[in-house]
Amino acid sequence: MVRFELKRKNSPTPTSVIIRYTCFDGELKFYTGKSVTPSKFKVQQFSYLVSFIEQTQADYNIAGKKLLKSDLKKRLEIFTGKKHYSGVNFDTILGKMRSGEILTPNKKKYAKSTLRTIQNSVDRILDLSPGVELEEITPDFYNELLVKCNGKEYSLNYTGNIVKHLKTIMKAAGVDGHQSFKIVKEENPEIALTEADINALFKKVLPEREGRARDWFVLGCYIGLRVSDLLRLRQVNITGDNIVISNNKTGAIVTVPIHPTAKKVMAKHNGFPRQITDQELNRTIKEVAKACGMTEKILFSITKGGVKKAIHYHKYEMISTHTCRRTFITYLISMGVQPNIIMMLAGI
Repeated sequence: MVRFELKRKNSPTPTSVIIRYTCFDGELKFYTGKSVTPSKFKVQQFSYLVSFIEQTQADYNIAGKKLLKSDLKKRLEIFTGKKHYSGVNFDTILGKMRSGEILTPNKKKYAKSTLRTIQNSVDRILDLSPGVELEEITPDFYNELLVKCNGKEYSLNYTGNIVKHLKTIMKAAGVDGHQSFKIVKEENPEIALTEADINALFKKVLPEREGRARDWFVLGCYIGLRVSDLLRLRQVNITGDNIVISNNKTGAIVTVPIHPTAKKVMAKHNGFPRQITDQELNRTIKEVAKACGMTEKILFSITKGGVKKAIHYHKYEMISTHTCRRTFITYLISMGVQPNIIMMLAGI
């Protein structure tokens, strides 16, 4: 017997129509690709699907075959005009992005740091909606995802990143339905460090691990590169008194003069500090900033759980790799550097 159900039975707006049918190997749950307002739903509207399934079952019976879920699903996808994404799921798409089989819109391989943030968003999606498949992600799912993120007290920007990465995965898979998903966001509560702050960090005597993170961070404040570019700097990128590197995001060649303090950091390491991950840098620099006394509280207004809230953060809690670029750009603005020059130096 063919049964119908609605994704959200009490919704005041259109919601997905789902078919359930018991095949030889279990019950098939099939999203029809159609939406209807629950108060206006009538089974008769979908009688053509009932007839198709019953005829398919009859054909299999006459042929002496067992109608499996996979068989009926493929036939329904063809009949309804839905695409069939055989073997396509979050894991397979992420695997292809890691291997380089799927490239960025700029035809480059995805950076490891980008893939980590996408994986984190996928993990959150699967935590909130266990077992969800790409073909089940509809405007209804998007609306429910926002509600669930608010229920977890996620910030607006964290939720926005989850949506952004979901759209990235769906585009990479060639799955439709994401076009109407809005990436919610608000201005990030960020800070820029003063020259005194940077000097305090630079002069602090620290163990090797903390010192290495501090040195990368100080370099970032004076070089202004995105962390994905900063942490791949090598001796070959030093040309005289300049840092020269191909911007990973835009492909543009960026040339940045080496600040005297940056030269002192590089002299300590006979080049650049030993490598570190962006996660370790973000985590450790907060510890270092706290040890340097950056504990004053700063008031920010952010949206969490769908509600605007005024929250106090300690200064060290707000410091991250993003602080480097903000500090660099703020310093250049204070020096009266022209916007076009700032954009060129920052690789914007």
